[in-house]
Amino acid sequence: MSKKLKILLAVVAAVVLFAIGGGVAVMAQYDEDTTQNTTLVAKVAAILGIKEQQLTNALAQVREQVANEAIDKWLANAVEKGKISETEETAIRNWLAQRPDPSDKEAWEAWQEARPEIAKSGFL
Repeated sequence: MSKKLKILLAVVAAVVLFAIGGGVAVMAQYDEDTTQNTTLVAKVAAILGIKEQQLTNALAQVREQVANEAIDKWLANAVEKGKISETEETAIRNWLAQRPDPSDKEAWEAWQEARPEIAKSGFL
């Protein structure tokens, strides 16, 4: 597998991880901000008349949708420009769909090793 492809797939995986778990990591890193964010979520949930957990779940869902839309757009553009074939796009999508929980280090490493091969060397 080419070095550029490995970098590209690592970037795609990082975008997904950041979109899904980035907010949680940042909140955990800054304890003071966590209290403020919790208060903010509680206040917004109260204004909307919903439970905090419902709002938290909705935000997580939107974060995942935005990440998936960005990946879809990027892959479609790569196919359109001839950077990858439709078969390679499908292989990448299948690989991304199987991503494990990042906290399972062994599964995560195995998943990264299973990256699909891309034929073109000038992928990036």
